[in-house]
Amino acid sequence: MGDFNYPAIDWSTLTASGSAEQFLEAIKDSFLYQHASDPTHYRTGNTPSILDLIFTNEEHMVSNLTIGAPVGNSDHATLTFNYHMYHCATDSASVGRPSDRYVYKKGDYNLLSCTMIEDDWDNILENCSLDNMWCLIKNRINDSMDIAITKRVPHLEQDHCGWMQILATRSAWSEGSTGSGKGTSVQG
Repeated sequence: MGDFNYPAIDWSTLTASGSAEQFLEAIKDSFLYQHASDPTHYRTGNTPSILDLIFTNEEHMVSNLTIGAPVGNSDHATLTFNYHMYHCATDSASVGRPSDRYVYKKGDYNLLSCTMIEDDWDNILENCSLDNMWCLIKNRINDSMDIAITKRVPHLEQDHCGWMQILATRSAWSEGSTGSGKGTSVQG
């Protein structure tokens, strides 16, 4: 989230001009969702634009986005929203058990492509509204991902999320290590 200063991007059509093209391509290549759809920057003499952006890697991680009045003399609107993130439970009795997650590094992307190519998209999308087309394509992508990408349920018995476990391990290593850096061992 932040002020990215690319007024040349049209977020409704995902098109850009000038230096904004490279930025937009990087966003597309990273499969990120941009959630701000109304202007967030107003300056006298300029066309209102969407400069303040919210990116997530999943579509439904942001809800109830509202664009409010600027604070003080700023020409940027305030953005308020609900952010839905994963949590790590500490025991199996926890309410709201985490759901399966894709393990993207174990995906069979050739299979994913093949499952998408085998459909007759001209016939499938013929006479559909834009909203229906999007739903059909999105559902087919999700079905193909279920076929081609492994899923797993996060381990509930761990005390920490994976990245926290790594930090805890690194911290223990750096606090308890001995030696000159070569052949060091963790005391314990």
